[in-house]
Amino acid sequence: MNDLVTKEMLEVGAVSDEVLDKLEEYKTLNEWFDTFKFEFKKACEEYGIKKWETDYFLMNYIEDTFTKRVDTNRMKNENIYVVNAESGELEEVNAYEYFSKPSLSKAHVTYKEKK
Repeated sequence: MNDLVTKEMLEVGAVSDEVLDKLEEYKTLNEWFDTFKFEFKKACEEYGIKKWETDYFLMNYIEDTFTKRVDTNRMKNENIYVVNAESGELEEVNAYEYFSKPSLSKAHVTYKEKK
């Protein structure tokens, strides 16, 4: 963690030493859980397990699958022709812009582990 930023956060009271300790604890537990998931995946593959369900959690083993994804970079470089609803004439428009719609992203806080 950047020491200068951490010092400033402590000075203004935005975080406490307890919060920093909890973040370190979180990091340790997250690393343990990543190892646990790896071991679970190995066991699923070896013994044909698909699901583990308890009163506290559910873990599923999802096999490799193929999906379709839209090639947005290609769409941004392609134009298509669409009929103008008012004039009835064909108009050339960008495929990406034509099929895109705005969506609201609500305010939130993010946290990303540096590895």
